[in-house]
Amino acid sequence: MKNLYITLALLLIVGSHTLAQLSSEVDVAPLLINCEGSDQERVTCTTETLYQFITQEITNESCADLDTSEIYRASLQVNSNGKVDVKSPFEVYGQEGNPCTDYFNQKLETFIEEYEFAPALRDNNATEFTKRIEIVYPPIKIPDSLKTIVNDTFVIVEQMPRFSGCETMVGSHLDKETCAQTKMLMHVYKTLRYPPEARNKGIEGMVVIQFVVDTDGYLKEMEVVRPLGGGCDEAALEAMHSMNNLQEPPFVPGQQFGKPVKVLYTMPVRFKLEGGRSTQAKKKSKWRNRD
Repeated sequence: MKNLYITLALLLIVGSHTLAQLSSEVDVAPLLINCEGSDQERVTCTTETLYQFITQEITNESCADLDTSEIYRASLQVNSNGKVDVKSPFEVYGQEGNPCTDYFNQKLETFIEEYEFAPALRDNNATEFTKRIEIVYPPIKIPDSLKTIVNDTFVIVEQMPRFSGCETMVGSHLDKETCAQTKMLMHVYKTLRYPPEARNKGIEGMVVIQFVVDTDGYLKEMEVVRPLGGGCDEAALEAMHSMNNLQEPPFVPGQQFGKPVKVLYTMPVRFKLEGGRSTQAKKKSKWRNRD
């Protein structure tokens, strides 16, 4: 009997793409020097600048023609003086030989030559920091059924929704973010089941769920934006719906200008059948340990 692995990529989708960073090590993560404004504005500016630089001029035909979204991960080492080195180049989450990786890595090398980072801060002191980057490419398109709610639902807010259970802990904002992501991961792992049909047919891949975190912290307007079949879509939706059955609202609502607002949230869930600890499984474990 094959072992069953269900991998969850817990990501905040910024618009139609993703860059995510989680750490409990610093108070302020490395941000681009040319980005100004509030902390959230600088985070958004850094995210948008990096993503657009890496993806806006894709000329590699085999990469540009891809119609399946994948998760690409890399990490940068930002020293206390702001010097940046590529610590781990881009690779596809749970997959080898993807044609986009070489192109993205070339762009990443060029980016760190042309842009400067302000170092991370801990207790107001500059410190070394590993900045992890995640990109979903090609971008996940918002389905027509959700376009009607985008106008009154935020995509980027000052404080993104967080899974409940970490608000009373002692620690920085990043500590709470990391705690919330871990709790959400554990909840879905406990409730998600690999469907028998998918297991019997050898179906593997990624289901992407989009939903709105409402102002009361509950999940609304839930929809599969990237189906997989074999019962995986229904299994992923059931795991998301189970959050609404918790004793308390599953999320601390997102906030804009100090008020709760609706926020569009995207969660990819990868279903993977593995016959033992293969190379790919080890690589995924390595990334999970870094998060």
